[in-house]
Amino acid sequence: MRARMVSSTAFRFLTAVGLWLGVAASALAQSDGMSRLDKLLPADCLFYSGWNPAVTLDPASGNHAEALMSEPEVQAFIKDLSSRMEKLIPAMIPDSGDERARIARRVTPELARALFTRPGCLYLERFELSAESGTPIVDGAFVLDVGGDAAGLVDSLAKLVRDPAAPPAEGVETSGGVTVHRLEIPDPTAPAIHFGSMDGLLFLAIGDQAVKDLTSRQSSKAAPEWLTKLQARNPLRKPTSYGMIDLAGLRGQLMETAPPEVGIVVKELGLDGLTQIESVGGFDKEGIASRVRVGFTGTPRGLLALNGENGIAAAELQHIPSDALFAAGISLDASRVLELVEKFLEQFSPDEMADFEEGLDSMEDELGIDVRGDIIAALGPTWTLYNGASDGLGTGLTLTVSVKDKDALSKAIDQISQVAQAALARDDEAPKVVRQKMEGTDVYSLQFQGMPVPVEPSWCLAGDKLIVTLFPQSMAPFLKKLLHEPLVDDAMYARLATPFGQAKAGNVIGFSYTDTRRQFELLYPWGQMMLTMMQGMGEEMDLPPELSETVGPALRGISLPPARVIYPHLQPALTAIRQTSEGFEFETRQTLPMIDVTVAAPVMVALLLPAVQQARGAAQRMQGQNNLKQLALAAHNFESAYRKMPAAWTADKEGQPLLSWRVQMLPWLEQQGLYDQFNHDEPWDSAHNIQLLEQMPATFRCPSSTAAPGETVYRAVGGNDGILAPPTGGNGQAGGVGFADIHDGTSNTIMIVEASDMLAVPWTKPDEGILPDGEELWNLFGQYPGGFSAAFGDGSVQFLPSSIDFEALKSMMKRADGGPVYGFDR
Repeated sequence: MRARMVSSTAFRFLTAVGLWLGVAASALAQSDGMSRLDKLLPADCLFYSGWNPAVTLDPASGNHAEALMSEPEVQAFIKDLSSRMEKLIPAMIPDSGDERARIARRVTPELARALFTRPGCLYLERFELSAESGTPIVDGAFVLDVGGDAAGLVDSLAKLVRDPAAPPAEGVETSGGVTVHRLEIPDPTAPAIHFGSMDGLLFLAIGDQAVKDLTSRQSSKAAPEWLTKLQARNPLRKPTSYGMIDLAGLRGQLMETAPPEVGIVVKELGLDGLTQIESVGGFDKEGIASRVRVGFTGTPRGLLALNGENGIAAAELQHIPSDALFAAGISLDASRVLELVEKFLEQFSPDEMADFEEGLDSMEDELGIDVRGDIIAALGPTWTLYNGASDGLGTGLTLTVSVKDKDALSKAIDQISQVAQAALARDDEAPKVVRQKMEGTDVYSLQFQGMPVPVEPSWCLAGDKLIVTLFPQSMAPFLKKLLHEPLVDDAMYARLATPFGQAKAGNVIGFSYTDTRRQFELLYPWGQMMLTMMQGMGEEMDLPPELSETVGPALRGISLPPARVIYPHLQPALTAIRQTSEGFEFETRQTLPMIDVTVAAPVMVALLLPAVQQARGAAQRMQGQNNLKQLALAAHNFESAYRKMPAAWTADKEGQPLLSWRVQMLPWLEQQGLYDQFNHDEPWDSAHNIQLLEQMPATFRCPSSTAAPGETVYRAVGGNDGILAPPTGGNGQAGGVGFADIHDGTSNTIMIVEASDMLAVPWTKPDEGILPDGEELWNLFGQYPGGFSAAFGDGSVQFLPSSIDFEALKSMMKRADGGPVYGFDR
C-alpha cells in the first residue's frame, strides 16, 4: 500500500517554507551595501519594515553567528537548498501551456530570490476608515531591489496580471518619467494598486497618492529624520533590519471610526498610552541580536502595570542552576492580575462577574480560607520556570513563586490539602493528597491510584518560595541545600539589565535562557533521522502528477552539515524584558537568525482581530439586552396603566391597522414628546406620520444591526398565541392581552425578540410580529454568534443559544399552549 504521508497542499507549503528559509539564511553571505531605499521613505510614516540582508560575513570577527555561517559545509548546505528551491518553485505552478503560466514559472523564482537576498522595505503612510462607507483609505508601498532588469520584470508581471481577453493596457507615466501599471480590482471600494520600476527597484504602491509621492522622492538625498533617529537609538555593528509602528498615529485614526466600546477596552487595558514600536536586528560583537522597544507616555496602567514594583533582582534568581537546559522568569503581581480581571468583568460582563464572585465565595466557604488575602496577596511577583540537566530531562521541571506572607500561605496550603484529602478519600480510585516530611519541611504530593500517570505533582514552601515540581525528589536542591553554581551570576544579570550599545541599565521584569548547545545535542540526531526517513519515503508520498517527477529528486540527497561543524559555534540564547522611563524593551541575543517583529506585526494584528471583534460583539450584545429590558419594563408600565399589555397595533373603527405597539409604548420610554407628534387616527405611512419614521428612538436601534434608518429588529411575538397579540376590537389598547391570559407563566413566555436584519421592519409600521409556528424562526439568529436575545413576560432577558430545540422555542413563544419548556436550561 502506498503511504499517504502528507497532502499535496501541505507538502507544497512545507517545502516552500523550508527552502525559502534556506535562501533567507544564504542572504547573509552576499555582498556589502547599504540599502538605497531609505531616501524613498515618507517624512511621516505609520508603519515601516526594512531589511538589508546583503552583508559580508567575517569569520575572524569573533562573532559566533558569522563564524557558523562561514563554515564551508554550512555554505554548501545553504547553496544546495537554494538550488533545490529554484527548481521546485516552478513545479508548484501548474503548467497550463499558455503564456501566463510560462511567465509565472519564470518570474516567481526570480522574485523569491530577490526577496530574501536583496534589500527591500514595506511602509504605510496613511491608513483611515471612511466615516461614510467604512472602507479603508490607504497609502503605502512595497519596494524591492531586484538587482537586475527591473523594467523587464515589471513588463512580465503586467502580462501576468492582465486578463487575456482584455485589450493590451498602456502603462501610465507618473512624475519623474516613471511608467506604472494599475491592477484591475473588481471591488470599486478597494484602494488602487499600482506597480512599476525605477532605477533597478520594483515597487508596488497602494493608493493613487502613494505612487505619485514614491516616484517623486527618487531624487531625495537623505533618509527621513524619523529613520535616522531610530537607527541612532538602536546601534548594531551590522544591522540587517529595522522596523517601526506608530501606535499613536494609528490609534488616533482608527478610534475616530471605531465603536465607543473599542475605545473603552483600549483605555481600560492601559493601551491608550502606547506611542510606538520600533525594532532592529542584525549582528553585534558576539552573535545575532534583536531589540524591540515599546514606548508609552504617562504612568503604566492595565496590562502594562501587572509586573512588580521593582522588577526581578539578581538575588531572586540564585536558585536556578548553571546547567539549566532552559530557564525563564517574569515579574507578575497576582493581586494586580486579579484586580484587572475583576474590573473588566464588572464593566463589560456583570453576569459573568456575579458568577465569578459567587464561585469565589463558594470556594472560600468550602475551603475555609480567604482566597484573596491568604493566597493571592501572599504571593510575591517573581515567577521562574526551569529544568536543570542534572535534575532530569523533563522530570526536573520546576516552577517557583516568590512569597510575601509565608505564614498565611502555609496555613492556606495546609487547609486546602486537608480538604482535598478528605474529599478524595471517599473514592478509592481517586488521586490521593499525601503529606510527607523532607528535611523538616511539609511536602505535598498528588499520587494517582489505579492509573498509569507518569508524574507525581508536588509542592511545598521552602524559604521565601513556593516550589512546584513533577516529583517530590525534585525538592531536594531546595530542602537539602544542595550546592550548585547559579545560572544568573553578576555578568549575566548585567547583560539582562543593560541594552546593547548602551551603558544605562533598566529594570528587569522578565528573561529567558536557552542552552542552545545542549538542546542541539538532543534534537539534531532526531532531525537527521527524520530527514533520512522523508527521503526514504519520498517515492511513496501521495503527490500530484505535476510534482512527482520534481519533488522526488529534490528531496533525495539533502545532507545536513555535520554536527561537529555546528556545535562549537553555538552559544546560549538570552532574552531580556526591561521597563524603562520611556517604555518596555525586549532584547534577544543568540546564534541563529530571527524574525523582525515589525514584519510579524500585521500577522499578529490579523490574529487579534477576531478577539477584538468578539469583545466588540459582547459589548453590543449587552447593549441590545439593555434595550430589551427597557422595552419589557415599558410593557409592564403600560399594563399597570391599562390592565392590558399593548396590542400588536392600534386600529381604526373599521379595524384597519394604524400604528405599531412601539408607538404605543413611547410615553413609557421617556418619549412623550415624540408620541404627541403622531396623528393617532392616521396610519403609519400617512403624509404626516411617515415623516416621524426617521425619529426612531435609540432604544429601538440594535447596536449591531445594519438595517436601514428607521427600521428595527425588535419584534414582538405576535399572532393569537403571543403576548403582544393583535387587537380584538377597534381600539388597540382595549384589545391587548392581560397577565391572566398568560397561562404558561410570564417567566416561561417570550414577549419580544432581537432578531436578525432579515426581519427588520419600519418601527412605526404595524405587523403581526413573529409567529410561533411561522417559517421565519431561523431568521431570529444572526445578530450575534451562537444565538439571539429575548425578553420574557416577567421582564427578564435571556440569550437563547442556536442549539435550542425548536419545539421548545415554539412552546416558549406561546402564552397558553400548556407545553413543557425543554431543550434549554434557563
